[in-house]
Amino acid sequence: MLGKCILRAITGNLGVTGGEIYSDHPYHLNWIDNLKFDALLNHPDRTRDNVSAGEYPITSVRGYRMFREAMAKVYPKGFGPAHYMLLPASWAIWQAVLEGRPYPIKAICTQGATPS
Repeated sequence: MLGKCILRAITGNLGVTGGEIYSDHPYHLNWIDNLKFDALLNHPDRTRDNVSAGEYPITSVRGYRMFREAMAKVYPKGFGPAHYMLLPASWAIWQAVLEGRPYPIKAICTQGATPS
C-alpha cells in the first residue's frame, strides 16, 4: 500500500484530475454521524462483549463508553480517528473464527481491509 502511495506521488498523480485528488476533511461527509456506534453498543440484541475485551479491556463495550465520555469533553461527537484503536483486535477475531474462543464467529464482512 505504501508503495502505491509513493508511486502516485513520484509520478505526479496526486492532486490532479484523473489521479488521486486531495479531499476535504471527512467531516463534510457526516461519517461520524453515520457510523452509529452508539446504536451498536446499546442494541437490545447485544449479549456479548467484543472478542478481545478479556485481553484488552479498552476494546470492551464499557471501555468504549468510557472513551466516548472522556473524548466528549474535548470533541462533542465523542471521538475522532482514535476510535479505530478501540475495535476488537484482529487476532481475537480470527481466534473466534478458527477456535470458537471466546465465542464462535461464523462470518466476517470487511471493507477496505486485508483480512490475513
